[in-house]
Amino acid sequence: MNEERSPLTVSLGYNPINCDCRTVDFVRLIRGEMNKTATSYISFGDPACFQPNSLNKIRINKVDWRDLLCPIISSCPERCSCRERGVDQVIEVNCTSRNLDRLPSLAPMGAEVELLLMDNKLESIENISLLMHANITKLSLSYNKLENVDNVIALPSSLRVR
Repeated sequence: MNEERSPLTVSLGYNPINCDCRTVDFVRLIRGEMNKTATSYISFGDPACFQPNSLNKIRINKVDWRDLLCPIISSCPERCSCRERGVDQVIEVNCTSRNLDRLPSLAPMGAEVELLLMDNKLESIENISLLMHANITKLSLSYNKLENVDNVIALPSSLRVR
């Protein structure tokens, strides 16, 4: 006898859900991307993020994976903010608009690193060797004062050119 199952409803609305790097699997579950059999019998309603402020009131099934971030305090360069993306464990080192006139020192972080240095006062990348031990896969230098890019040949081998 094949019995038709009624969906189980799990109501999660109006909860202060923190949408950060630890929420990736939950988002996958809500979107029905984890266990198709289980999610066909479970309805979660339409929960929304409460935190961080940038995601407040955004429905969890609409959240961009790249926005599921967790702050990293240790080993972050001074005057920068560091966050881990939950979907791919890439570390984003954001030094945008910090009036930097030289490259920050980066400690090895053990994961791929995206270094964002837009809108600063960098005139050269002479001390690019400071970045050689970091696993940098993205380096954004837009809106600086770079005139000489002679050291571009010395960029880390992990860097992907786009």
